[in-house]
Amino acid sequence: MKKSDGRLQFRNVVAGCLFSAMTLVLAGCASPTGVEGGSMWWPQAIGWSWLYLATDQGNLEVEAKIEETEEHGDRECFVNEFGDYASREGMLVAVHPASDEAFEIWDQRFWVEVGGLWLEAELRYSDPLTAHISGTLGEPVSDTGEGVAYVGGFPIGGFTASLTSETLETGVELEVQGRSYTDLRRVKFTLESDVQEPATSAGYFGRGVGLVRGEGLWGYGVLELESYQ
Repeated sequence: MKKSDGRLQFRNVVAGCLFSAMTLVLAGCASPTGVEGGSMWWPQAIGWSWLYLATDQGNLEVEAKIEETEEHGDRECFVNEFGDYASREGMLVAVHPASDEAFEIWDQRFWVEVGGLWLEAELRYSDPLTAHISGTLGEPVSDTGEGVAYVGGFPIGGFTASLTSETLETGVELEVQGRSYTDLRRVKFTLESDVQEPATSAGYFGRGVGLVRGEGLWGYGVLELESYQ
């Protein structure tokens, strides 16, 4: 396989994974950041897990969980696993909860198939990408991150990405899988990068709960929270 073929394969996969990996994680507990109320709209703590139903795919179950932390830069990041990473059917995203309404993405890992072989692809950020779940309507917030992309442990080049977070609604009441949620925030995320076309997604977030309903996330049309612990 030529090096250029590997780069093309990687970029094709990133086009489907970069946005879905960076837009959401889920439920939680008290702040691990030392910031009062920190990360309560995307809470992070070891031992938490969430079960979603992909209702556009026959109620396929999709699990997310946090089992470990990693150091990136000078930050403690919580490693969020979406799906089953060990069986190459998921992804890992290292997130630092920067405040009550913002989180930083420092690392993303997923699998690519090249020439019949499965290789781990990674986006290592030197400057993290920050997403916001603010309660201010009509004021989109944009942030740019950059880093180096790896496939099979080898660097294949730098990348940049820009993420715009816009709160569309606040105080939303929603019934999801038989449970009623109140005071949700609906946030739209728009991602632009040098490895894919612009992409948009959205999620309904509950304070102290995290993602309740996702639209266009992780490659699924609709995700609905079934349970969490």
